[in-house]
Amino acid sequence: MDQKSIGGGSITEKGHCFYKDVRAVFGLGDIVGKPDDSRLYLFEDGKRIGSPHTGVWLIERDGGGNFSHWDGVLYFSSNDNSNPNTNGRSYTVAWSNELYFGERYAYSRDQVAQLLARLNFASGDLRGKRVLEVGRAAIWGSR
Repeated sequence: MDQKSIGGGSITEKGHCFYKDVRAVFGLGDIVGKPDDSRLYLFEDGKRIGSPHTGVWLIERDGGGNFSHWDGVLYFSSNDNSNPNTNGRSYTVAWSNELYFGERYAYSRDQVAQLLARLNFASGDLRGKRVLEVGRAAIWGSR
């Protein structure tokens, strides 16, 4: 995964949130109607931090390394809420389909587990059982 520096200097601040225009390199990212479309990930000294797609007001209030790539702007915070202009750390971003789809898979798997728990099923209860049949039903061929 190729990481690119977000640089410094033009990073501005509001609360724990710092802003950097990245549209020239990474496009628009998330937009109205596609609030989790960006595949941009944030790294502090080469280590992945935060949660993508975090609301800007939460980044401003809580920081914690969370970030959002919204309408061409990267909104982010350092992991310890220090100022990235002066804390001596490097901040890079990378565009990753692998991380994006890995998170989507993990989220979907967790949602299914929660649904089964609400239905009082353990995941092993369904082993060997047909829970969804896809394709033509047997009665279709009998006509």
